[in-house]
Amino acid sequence: MSELTAAAKGCVVQATNGNPGYYRLHGLRTTGPIFIQQVSTNRQDIAAAISCFNNRHRFFVFGKGFGDITITLEAFLGNKGTKNAESAVNAFFDANRSATKLAPIIVTSRGGGNYSFFLTGCRVAATNPNNNSMTFQLLGKLVE
Repeated sequence: MSELTAAAKGCVVQATNGNPGYYRLHGLRTTGPIFIQQVSTNRQDIAAAISCFNNRHRFFVFGKGFGDITITLEAFLGNKGTKNAESAVNAFFDANRSATKLAPIIVTSRGGGNYSFFLTGCRVAATNPNNNSMTFQLLGKLVE
């Protein structure tokens, strides 16, 4: 099991392959560990709140809207780190994006979370020189 604490300059992190950690993104394969730091979801209804001239309020609900999901990943670079992190995440996005493959992707957690979503975006952040890591975000629409 890998343990990740708050990163600081001079911090040593040991990561091992084979253990996906708390979250697991099905289909993402790399030569080294990429940690899923966070999975955040946003679910909402399609609704309209209307204020009328006679000081009355109306609230209309039209059904469930598409939910959003953001998966934040972090790859440690360097000699023992992930050599192909950026190309692996970009290849995963290109192979599974909604414009290419209209099939849901699944991310699961050991806490019982199971999210199916359509992959619609990918963000690659700059490398962090303090701990020699790179952060990625995968964006999508939840399937409900």
